[in-house]
Amino acid sequence: MSGFYLGVEGLGAFTVYLNDREVARSLHPPGDRTVFRTIDLSRHLGSLNPGDNVLRISADSSSNAAFIARAWVGSRAWYIGSLHAHTTYSDGKLSVRELLRRADSAGADFYALTDHNILTQCRDSAFRRHGRVEPIQGLEWTDDSGHANVLGPLSEERLARASIPQLIDDARYRGGLVQINHPYHFERHFWRRAPTADPGIDLIEVLNGSPDWPQGGWDDSVSVAWWAGLVAEGRAITAVGNSDYHGPLPKSDPLLVSCIQVFASTNSPDSILSALKLGRAIACGSADSTRLWLLADTNRNGRWDLVPGERIRVSNRSGAEWPLRFRLEVISPRSADIVRVFDRQGMVLERALEAGQDFIHEWTKSVTAADTDFVRAELVSSSTRVYRRVTNPIYVNYPDPDPGPTTLRTALRPGTPVLAQGRTDTLAVQLSMTGGYSPFGYGVAVALDTLAGILAALPMTTDQGALASARRSGRFSILEWCCGYERSSRLTAADSLRFCFAVRPRQAGCLQLLHRSWTRDRLGFTSAVSDKDLGLPDRVTWEIDNIQVRVGREESRARDVPAETRVGFTMVERSPARLVVELLLSPDRVPARLTAYDDSGRLVRELAAGMCKPGKLRLAWDLTDNHGRRVRSGVYFLKLSSPAGNVIRKVAVTGN
Repeated sequence: MSGFYLGVEGLGAFTVYLNDREVARSLHPPGDRTVFRTIDLSRHLGSLNPGDNVLRISADSSSNAAFIARAWVGSRAWYIGSLHAHTTYSDGKLSVRELLRRADSAGADFYALTDHNILTQCRDSAFRRHGRVEPIQGLEWTDDSGHANVLGPLSEERLARASIPQLIDDARYRGGLVQINHPYHFERHFWRRAPTADPGIDLIEVLNGSPDWPQGGWDDSVSVAWWAGLVAEGRAITAVGNSDYHGPLPKSDPLLVSCIQVFASTNSPDSILSALKLGRAIACGSADSTRLWLLADTNRNGRWDLVPGERIRVSNRSGAEWPLRFRLEVISPRSADIVRVFDRQGMVLERALEAGQDFIHEWTKSVTAADTDFVRAELVSSSTRVYRRVTNPIYVNYPDPDPGPTTLRTALRPGTPVLAQGRTDTLAVQLSMTGGYSPFGYGVAVALDTLAGILAALPMTTDQGALASARRSGRFSILEWCCGYERSSRLTAADSLRFCFAVRPRQAGCLQLLHRSWTRDRLGFTSAVSDKDLGLPDRVTWEIDNIQVRVGREESRARDVPAETRVGFTMVERSPARLVVELLLSPDRVPARLTAYDDSGRLVRELAAGMCKPGKLRLAWDLTDNHGRRVRSGVYFLKLSSPAGNVIRKVAVTGN
């Protein structure tokens, strides 16, 4: 743990001790109030003991005021390190062992070794944990089009020096993150695709601490401005700061100039990279004692529990505004430091700070479900133009990170099949990809209501994947195929894969077959892709195809469906609040299903399904969909499906 959050009530000025070691002082003058403070322990190594620890709060005045202390400690903590460094395997001065040893001495929790165009340094016997520092595998792709780091790629093969889209494609397929390096810092190394950014870029190095740049020939402001413009356009790309370390200098060892603080569950490589993709990070000009915290509270419970990179969802449909509370803390600023706060409309706060005087600012921002916004902060030295801290935004209604980006589509083949009741036929789902990059993991799933038919797997007709599971979810049988890097199968825009299966319909009429595609990132991000909003069968979005099933000669004599079976239903009550129907089923127990569809054919609500007794049965519909939301006014269709066929009735819903 590198810190915790503390709230103190009923006390003025005070000092915080952890195991009798001073770790913080209050930020406000004496007075009866509640004080909240982020306690950072990264500069107090050894303060925490194994097992129990003692937290003591001492009042600075002689009064004996009663107080209550609250400390919240989550499962994540702030870790510091760099994602850009070189060893003797390329143009660095230090070996892998010496660099990691020095990084540990400097206080780093992680350090990426990114030699030019190779991964050989990551096979060095010294590429392992040193002290507390964890090494991260990577390389710096060096080309005339610009420089980019690929962080955490699997396998030991180098990435081919090809086009930038090919680089991104290779990195994505191998589960790595792509970071643009020093995009505007040195003309010979400019990122040639600026001022835009290719889809698939995860990180932008806005702060670069390499001492090799000509003095006075660059600053970080252009890179920060470019990144900030992309964020304002709706791109959620993480800003980072890195040392670009090549070795010690005569008077300094700039291992953490610049660097990055990452809010992660552990300092393991996957945990750090996952948090970076989410944007839970603060770019730092150096690893000094200054701290810039940006926090948010969305439910007004007094806990500032959101950090940079978090995504706030505002779902109030009425258009009403929802107040979001934000808090800015600047701890131990230097002389001439200026703090600024930005949202999507521009700068909303600028304040010059006094050296050593902590600064706190709280404010409320009202947003609606239709707003797409963010809040971010930066700390800059007005005298040197050096960025001391740049936070990533706290996003409002921004999309979640995608694992591609890639667009997958599934389609039933043949497109309009006609099946026979009781006969087994072979169908296939065809998977294609438009645009995007080869996903690390991808797959296809098919589902069928067990009341409507039997679903069975067939051997694959391609070598692109394998059947991963055949399972049940409620009434549905589900087949799922998994493909991707782990199965040595790659998907490009030129591919078209087929996944075959067998279907045996139980009844004539309309059979509904569900299918979907998905992609998965190595770091755990999963995306389901579909054009239709169907919450069946496992609250995942599915496509649906209606297949006609005819009655065959042999099926008409089937003993399990009596020839005299009759089904039907009538509406016996209708109001703006509910609809009541009466089902008539005879003469024996039969499987039946009553569903409601809108006028576009989209399934809205399943009202009943299963074995029904003969006779009359009343069912009420409260005019909500499968997610509990009230349906809109309009025309709907009720469909009763049974072995005897389908009965459909049209109904108008008003007043909703």
